Amino acid sequence: MFTLSPGPSPRGRGEKTTGAACLPTPSLRGAGGEGNFMNITQIASLPENGAWDAPYVTPSRDISLMHNKFILLIIGWCSVVTQAFAIDSLTLQFGSLSATGWQADGVVVHWQGFNEKNMSLTLDIASLTLPTLKQPLQKLRLACASVKYTADQITCPQAQLQIEQGWLDQSPLVLSFTYWLNQHHLDFRITKWTFAGGHITAQAKSTAKGWQAELQLKSIDLEKWLTSIATFIELPTVSLGGNINLLKITLAGQDTLQQVQLEGETTGLKYANSAGSQAGENVTAKLTLQARQTSLDNSKGKTPPKAPASIKSKTKSTVAKTEANPVPLAPATDSQKVSEWHITSTLSLTSGDIYSDPIYATVGDHSPVTVAIDLTWQPSQLQIHSYAYTHPQVIRLQGFGDVTLGDKVAVNHLTLELRQSPLKAFYTHYLQAWLGENHEWSGMLDGRWDWDNETHAVVANLYHLSIAAKDQSYGWKDLNGNIHWHSQRTELPSQLRWSGAYVMSKVKLGASQLQANFSGPRLRLLAPWSQPFLDGAIVLEKFDLENLGKEDMKWELRGKLQPISLHSLSTTLGGPTLNGQISGEIPPIVYHNKQLNLKGNLKLQVFEGEVTVPKLTLLFDTVSDLQADIDIDKFNLKTLTKVTEFGDIQGQLSGYVHKLHLINWQPVSFDAYFATPKDNTLPKKISQQAINNLSNLGGSGGVVNALSQSVLRVFENFSYDQIGWGCVFQNGICQMRGAATAATGYYIVKGGGLPRIDVIGYNLKVDWEELLNRLKRISQVKTPVVK
Repeated sequence: MFTLSPGPSPRGRGEKTTGAACLPTPSLRGAGGEGNFMNITQIASLPENGAWDAPYVTPSRDISLMHNKFILLIIGWCSVVTQAFAIDSLTLQFGSLSATGWQADGVVVHWQGFNEKNMSLTLDIASLTLPTLKQPLQKLRLACASVKYTADQITCPQAQLQIEQGWLDQSPLVLSFTYWLNQHHLDFRITKWTFAGGHITAQAKSTAKGWQAELQLKSIDLEKWLTSIATFIELPTVSLGGNINLLKITLAGQDTLQQVQLEGETTGLKYANSAGSQAGENVTAKLTLQARQTSLDNSKGKTPPKAPASIKSKTKSTVAKTEANPVPLAPATDSQKVSEWHITSTLSLTSGDIYSDPIYATVGDHSPVTVAIDLTWQPSQLQIHSYAYTHPQVIRLQGFGDVTLGDKVAVNHLTLELRQSPLKAFYTHYLQAWLGENHEWSGMLDGRWDWDNETHAVVANLYHLSIAAKDQSYGWKDLNGNIHWHSQRTELPSQLRWSGAYVMSKVKLGASQLQANFSGPRLRLLAPWSQPFLDGAIVLEKFDLENLGKEDMKWELRGKLQPISLHSLSTTLGGPTLNGQISGEIPPIVYHNKQLNLKGNLKLQVFEGEVTVPKLTLLFDTVSDLQADIDIDKFNLKTLTKVTEFGDIQGQLSGYVHKLHLINWQPVSFDAYFATPKDNTLPKKISQQAINNLSNLGGSGGVVNALSQSVLRVFENFSYDQIGWGCVFQNGICQMRGAATAATGYYIVKGGGLPRIDVIGYNLKVDWEELLNRLKRISQVKTPVVK
């Protein structure tokens, strides 16, 4: 509806006004800022009361206020018409105005004072719906008390904007605008808007060639800002706080947005996501971003740019340096255009604590963190021309990549390069909070990661790397070499060498080197690996691992234990001095489907005898399940008993543990027997302490004590003919047996020669827990007495 109020006749003769000026036609369309207006001769005469009602004007859905500027054009048109017609005020009422993404309802425009060089303007909008808002803005009013206009321009030096919801800290909001009629040039400014503890300034310019807008925020409290806008804008579930010292946003375009520039600086920034996996405290940051949109002819496709020369790998890698593979876009017609955004951005962090699960990092003024990226985005493709993460004296990362976008995201190529960086600083800043403070690191590290559609590769180079546990439980010294992993190639060797290592603080490991191949899910030794250990060595002649990280992972090893002096071992460990050597052959050991199997006889030479394991199966599932057979041959009892402090026994001992079955390392069943071998070649002597312990083990301690007043107490050692002890364990009961059957039990020690003593066990069935208690009591006996 249009309402016009007549004023004095411009001719000064007082005749009636015979036309309603400023009346648009009922069909308004926005096209390049032009509108169709009725000719003055088509306007009906006004009634006596000076008011004329016209039908509602319903613009088509594609109308755009900014592009058409039709309200301002009406004013310009009125400025000419009112030279001939006396109109004091003009009111335009619209049911709604809308275009793609927005709608304004209850729009009323009111002008007053057409016969003066200054007139007033009021724009009321009952409801404004915007695509980014959760709910419409209600009762907006833009009022300009003094609109200055000429034939060339319309200016409002001071307008006021009010919104009913009250989320503006400053109400009304003061702004200004100027519109040049001939050039279709609009200049809009908000000089100072008090908001969220700070202030905002804004300006926008629109010409026939395009438009530009600039928004600048200073000293904004982030928490207050987010609280204010959360009513209207759907925000991510991230807790934010701190201050925006400066944020400057510049936008430009023509029909669409084509350029974006952003500069920002924050202090005291804090953030956290709802899952707690990302967080920051007291972060000081600076951000710059430039983005430019261009339209491309997609009919011929677009070849991705090559990797920048500045980030070609300089590591000592034999992995081929792969450039981004060209990925042409889908075929299109000659008329088809693709929008492309070229974006460059830099983020600098000068202070703060940052957590990104599982890494925690501290940033200080002396070592700021800088992240820079240069990329091109299309709806179907993302080209990362360069990416750089720089933390001086800590870590330097850079890379490039190519990703296909759409319903299925595909990484066509991605390269990430680690320049030579100090491991100690990297561990302190990034890994210490995750791995703890229990290690000390030194040395340098660099590497490269390449990923494309068909192949993946990793190379890492180590320079004088050392690691030591602070509790001295282990350490590795001066580790050098390179590690290659490739998804397909099998000829790339990995080589590591070190000058020494240690375990348990005292056990020293000598210098060694290792050659292996990592290919896909497979790891295998390229040559036997020998690790010096005391005066001997542990040798792996074969190690082959397949399907690494998969359910059906499988590995196999074979090796040997070169002779190690028991004297050196016992002295190093601080135990009783031992004589002899330990050595052995390690047959193929295979792990597959959560089960470990021994493929041959495991043999160890120890205590001047030999241990043989002909069978061993270990299942790793919800519970461990072990089944094994173990044979021992001619242990030297004197050497053995010195280690156990069981009491001195001279002679040899052979035996076995067959059908051993453990579940969760607890015995279920076994058949064990140990005795003097028939071809014993050593003297057979036994001490009072050993006799007492054996009698307690067999439950015959009382019988031995009955001899307490005999002359046997004057002897320290006794001769024996045979020692034997065995147990068949099943259902929690041990069925006992000995060297021979006695009249009322079994011989544990059958005497021989002079002085002679027999030790007889009387309990043929012993509860397993009781047997364990007897063993505990034996370990607590300090001064045995044989009587």
